[in-house]
Amino acid sequence: RSPPRSRRLATMADAAADAAAARAPKLRAQVEFYFSDSNLPKDKFLLDAVGPDAAGTVPLATIAGFAKIRELLGLGRQGRRAPKAVDDEHVKEVIAALKGSEAVALEGEGEETAVRRVAPFDAKEALAKVEARSVYVAPLPKHTTIDGLRNFFEAEGLANLSCRLRRHVKSKDFKGSAFLELESAEMAAKAVAAAAEGKLKYEGAALKLQWQADFKAAVIENRKAKAAGGGAPTDDIGDDLDEEGNPAADLDDAIAAADKLAAGGKKRSRESDAASPRAKREKGDDGKPREAAAPEFEKGLIVAFEGAADTAP
Repeated sequence: RSPPRSRRLATMADAAADAAAARAPKLRAQVEFYFSDSNLPKDKFLLDAVGPDAAGTVPLATIAGFAKIRELLGLGRQGRRAPKAVDDEHVKEVIAALKGSEAVALEGEGEETAVRRVAPFDAKEALAKVEARSVYVAPLPKHTTIDGLRNFFEAEGLANLSCRLRRHVKSKDFKGSAFLELESAEMAAKAVAAAAEGKLKYEGAALKLQWQADFKAAVIENRKAKAAGGGAPTDDIGDDLDEEGNPAADLDDAIAAADKLAAGGKKRSRESDAASPRAKREKGDDGKPREAAAPEFEKGLIVAFEGAADTAP
């Protein structure tokens, strides 16, 4: 005989409460990461929302709709960029998980609840500190996960704060490399030294570690060399930089400038445009624009005009 309906409902409620309690630490850690030095300086969406000094707030309903939060809530990611709507009960769960946090604070009540960063913030200073303790890691197998890679380094005694898997901008395919932020610059140096000595092997493959700043500098130099006709790169790590890794704004500018050179350099001036063969064809000997010659058609030719209506009015 099955238990009474009231007992079954109570059991389901208890199970839901237990699941929410188990998710709470992960939800808190993820939201705190969003507003941390590791992420906020590179997160254009959040930085635009809170301002350059991070004094602004973000609605909790928006945060709850982020892909990773949806995943932790068991709702599925449903896209990478735009936040998706989440029901009130799950928003309340995120609110409950953040109570007592020392990194973020809640403001407002109910549907108006918003979250903000607690500590003072300077984007350039934060970026510099993160860069000083971050390394490029490769080669990595295609099935690598953020948690798996972070746990590997933790097991090697290399405490770390965040990890970004590098992906191709268009296909989103994993490139087989990552940026890892260690706990400190000293810890990062220890990791680089261990890799140089062949002590770090991930699933049997010896890892190559390089300071993130050096890696990015190699990317820029590689693209400049290509733009100047310097031939193929000598090291494939400098062949591309994944924009999903959210490099610093000043690096974005440098890469954009290098890409512009690779695409053909500066725009042509009006003087050079005027001297072009096409310009000469379009102007007469007196320099004035020529009138377009009337088209000539053969008798019986059927002409179709692009953009014309299919049916008469």
